[in-house]
Amino acid sequence: MRFTARTVLLTVLLAASGTAVALGATVTARPPLGPGPVILPGKILGTVDVCGGKAPGRCRLGTRCGAATRCREADRVVLVRAGAVIASARLRSAHFSWLAQPGRYMVLLLGARSGRVLLSDRITVREARTTKVALRIEVK
Repeated sequence: MRFTARTVLLTVLLAASGTAVALGATVTARPPLGPGPVILPGKILGTVDVCGGKAPGRCRLGTRCGAATRCREADRVVLVRAGAVIASARLRSAHFSWLAQPGRYMVLLLGARSGRVLLSDRITVREARTTKVALRIEVK
């Protein structure tokens, strides 16, 4: 009987794991079929709107309040999963976007000067899908 390094190594490994191996049995190892399932990321697209203010008090795309009183201005958004910050982005014309693995996340809108959380939203990202988020700053 001809023993190769692969046969001897597999026999020793199987014997050490408690699996019975016959002395004349030939054990061949198969290569893995691939790296495993491919999980495609989902895309998160978001906007920040300013709503209210002087009549007619409609919503407009943006993060600046103008002459409105008691308004909070924002400049960045943070993506959080299980208490850890996954991504951070500066707002570009009141828009933001990320690619993220499927799961549940929290989107936090942070204040321009204070860095405090102004708004938050819970989202669920699905595989190879787009999740849209609209954060609204209410102006009085």
